Amino acid sequence: FRRVRFVAAFVFFLLALVLFFYLAFLSFYQDKFFPGIKITGQNVGGQKVSEVLDNLNAKYKTRKDELLNLIYQNQTLVLNLNKALPETNLQEVIQNAYSKGRTGNIPTDLKEQFKLLTLNQDFSPEVKFNNYSAVASQADLINQKIRREPVPAQIIFSKDTIDITPSSDGIELDYKNLSTFLKDYLALKNNPPTIIPTKLIQPSLTTAKAKKYIKILEAVKKSPIKLHSGNDTWTIDEATLYSLLD
Repeated sequence: FRRVRFVAAFVFFLLALVLFFYLAFLSFYQDKFFPGIKITGQNVGGQKVSEVLDNLNAKYKTRKDELLNLIYQNQTLVLNLNKALPETNLQEVIQNAYSKGRTGNIPTDLKEQFKLLTLNQDFSPEVKFNNYSAVASQADLINQKIRREPVPAQIIFSKDTIDITPSSDGIELDYKNLSTFLKDYLALKNNPPTIIPTKLIQPSLTTAKAKKYIKILEAVKKSPIKLHSGNDTWTIDEATLYSLLD
């Protein structure tokens, strides 16, 4: 019986010790993020919520207010993001991150806190533009400066050969990627996007497609297509066929 009492007392002591350290842990992190929490990739475990909020708000305000210089070839093009009236949910995200593992249900909280320690969790704010037309109008001006029209291939007929003048792709601003880059930049997810995102514009007739046409045209040149209707006959040579393909 005395041995049972000793074991029970020892177990009780261990539970009390665990509870003491757990309460000390909660006390230390009362106004801090739990270990394993990240915001936009930055580890904020152990840091005070107010300090993290002030720091990230200051970074957001700087990025929102400063002019953004984008480089394309030898041109420097400028965007004013403040005109788009950006809005962030940074404060809400920080509150959600702080609340992780603080439901008041001890078993649930212990599970969440252990999960944070082993797996980490990253919280990322989002940004929306309340006046996106201000970004779009600036993007249109940039596009005017960088846009290059595509040049279609040309099929040239001579007496004995059919030649090709190669096509070349055009280029224009990638509006969708630019919008994503700008929002991620303001949301502190990446560094300033210094390079303008572009996309290729395919010509109406590419060199590859022209080569396929030539194979067909050369076959017709050797053996023109003849169409018959009653006593009438029409001959389609390579030049006529090309005009139809075009």
